[in-house]
Amino acid sequence: MLAKSLRLTLAGLNEPAVQRVVVIGLMTAAAVFVGALIGLVALVPYLPDPNWAWLGPVADVAAGLAAVALVVVAAYVLFPGLATLVMSFFLEDVVHAVESRHYPEAAEGAEARLIDEVGLGLRLLGVSLLINLVILPLYLILLATGVGSLVMAGLFLLVNAGLLGREYFEMVVVRHVRRREVAELRRAHRTLTWRAGLVIAALFMIPIVNLFAPVLGAMLMTHLFHQERRAAGAGPRPPRAGTARP
Repeated sequence: MLAKSLRLTLAGLNEPAVQRVVVIGLMTAAAVFVGALIGLVALVPYLPDPNWAWLGPVADVAAGLAAVALVVVAAYVLFPGLATLVMSFFLEDVVHAVESRHYPEAAEGAEARLIDEVGLGLRLLGVSLLINLVILPLYLILLATGVGSLVMAGLFLLVNAGLLGREYFEMVVVRHVRRREVAELRRAHRTLTWRAGLVIAALFMIPIVNLFAPVLGAMLMTHLFHQERRAAGAGPRPPRAGTARP
């Protein structure tokens, strides 16, 4: 089921709705990230002078390397959360496009409220930043000791698999059930959400691919959820009152 959902996800990248979200999301996320970096650089002249002039060129080189390392770590640790937040405002269009094409019986009358979309996006960003900032010192220690690459990758996957699986699952199912039913449904699909979260977390780790990870994650979770329901013989749920698309 996971392999089939992955194939359907990759094949769906040529959908106009998906491509539109990718372009808008990446441009917005990049603009916000670059703007934040420019703001940080602009603050440098106002920082206290450590009076390291006696080190001469060594101080300049060390400062440059530290700045590059800070940018790399920030991009690696924080950008997934930022990209997810930005794209979360557009991901319902992706989910709707997938459901309309592959699961029309589920797409009819399905739509999340704006407050649910924004709330899920903000919660995902907050939890992601909190978890990754807490373990950031461990990331740096592993990198500095030279044993970090594989260990850090495994740590990132384990920490984020449950988080991302839960949030993407809720983003899909909140279109079909009442908000208070989401937690119960998530517990019933605990294995599915963790496996999908593991794949989504892995997507965030792959250069270039991580730029599309939020969209790919939304598509993958949509396919997995509806494939699972079809395999279980579940019929379409009745649409919630007042949620039908015009």
